Amino acid sequence: MPVAPVIALSHGGGPLPILGDKNHESIVYSLKNRVPKILGLGTPSAPRAIVLVTAHWSTAVPTVSSAARHDLYYDYSGFPSESYALKYPAPGDPPIAREIKALLDADGLRARLDPNRGWDHGVFIPMLLVNPAADVPIVQVSVLADDRWSALRAWRTLPHANQMHPPRAGEHFMPLLVCAGAAGDGEKAGVYKDVYSGVDILTYYWGAPQVD
Repeated sequence: MPVAPVIALSHGGGPLPILGDKNHESIVYSLKNRVPKILGLGTPSAPRAIVLVTAHWSTAVPTVSSAARHDLYYDYSGFPSESYALKYPAPGDPPIAREIKALLDADGLRARLDPNRGWDHGVFIPMLLVNPAADVPIVQVSVLADDRWSALRAWRTLPHANQMHPPRAGEHFMPLLVCAGAAGDGEKAGVYKDVYSGVDILTYYWGAPQVD
């Protein structure tokens, strides 16, 4: 079985990429153009599903969304009314969710399935741009908020860590660790740069050729 690419990407601020915010033009371009190329969407190598590890769902044990259809969580506030009417009708995939759970269980992580959890904006905002056709199933996976996270606190000593991820808000860093762990041993990461409010944002990916 071919190995699918893995991408650690930023969706920007809340629903702003969908609302035409000028500060998100670079991110929007990448989500519409670079990420579909990395995933092989619209080609014979397109994935049979997208497993999306979201920073906006923290749990004590790995949890996998397992319904065939999912509601959306508009987990942001203070935005225009149209941001609360967005729809993303891609299906879930219960068999793949069970497969993911089995793999996590086999690795000693004791995962659980959740047929009720909806998709938060860390899922549907980027996917509205990456795959507006909504024709590839999505399985959402949580990030951990237990002793595994505390064991990684040394990353706070890295330069500019507190500026990029304020204290008690490191959950946005966790998906990058998941993606890096999913890459093959010694596999070199591809990278592209976006700009948000004058700040460079680097997106890392593995398992795909470098995109311009």
